[in-house]
Amino acid sequence: MLLKVALELPINLNDLDTFVAVVEAGTFTQAAQQLGVPKSTVSRRVARLEAHLGTGLLTRSSRSFEISDDGLALYARCAPALRDIRDVERDLADSASSPRGRVRVTTSIDVGTSQYLAELLASYSERYRDVRVHLQITNRVVDLLEENIDLGFRSHIGALPSRDDLVTRTIGPVTLGVFASPSYVARHGEPASLDALGEHRTLSHNRAYLAEWPAPPDLTADDYRPLASMMAAGAGIGVLPDFVAASYVAEGRLVRVLSDWTVPPATLSLVWLRSRHLAPRVRAFIDLAVARARLGGLW
Repeated sequence: MLLKVALELPINLNDLDTFVAVVEAGTFTQAAQQLGVPKSTVSRRVARLEAHLGTGLLTRSSRSFEISDDGLALYARCAPALRDIRDVERDLADSASSPRGRVRVTTSIDVGTSQYLAELLASYSERYRDVRVHLQITNRVVDLLEENIDLGFRSHIGALPSRDDLVTRTIGPVTLGVFASPSYVARHGEPASLDALGEHRTLSHNRAYLAEWPAPPDLTADDYRPLASMMAAGAGIGVLPDFVAASYVAEGRLVRVLSDWTVPPATLSLVWLRSRHLAPRVRAFIDLAVARARLGGLW
């Protein structure tokens, strides 16, 4: 009840924003780094907010904290509103003729280290010099809302799971092939057919296993680049995107096998929150991503 009454009074938004930053960062130190202020300032703002509300929000220990029930209630009600305020601030910083502000993009490691994305970011930065791009490269599935991300690249085989809260824009196909090292082929021979793969050691991305393969893979990983290195070392046969395999093939460390079998292509897409208004800088990024893929292919 005390918290409900207190929330009807004016709150210092800097203090509230700091409290949300602490909860989302997990520590006072990390929140201070993200906000660009001393840790003592973060502690003082949270203490001032607690005094204003008349209730404890965080129970501190030497290295961590626990959030109280009142703290959870405050965070649940205020964090979404603060995100909306940030969106408004970013949108007001934009103009249709001259996008400005920041675009936050997330992508997997393989796409994040591709020539396509490097050229896309170089072209975008050259064209929109008042826009800052923050690129988050990770193989985990990022929650766009929770982490305040504008756009996410998704590489997928088949259709992405349908979600009412997300909009999907197809960027283009990702061609795939079956590869092995020359040393592996010399030792074990090249499979004559897809069914013959059951007699070989196979490697696969753990989220892109092909149902056509006769047996589950012997080794999986969440990124194609270490898989390519392992194949080049003679660990077995596996499917790779052509853009990952290209340098290994050029160096003679991988060769294509089962070339008579066409591997179903993957798809690269961009996703964003349906509820979020697309600022001009974000629309410009989407349009350029699609245009570059159509102009020169993805890889």
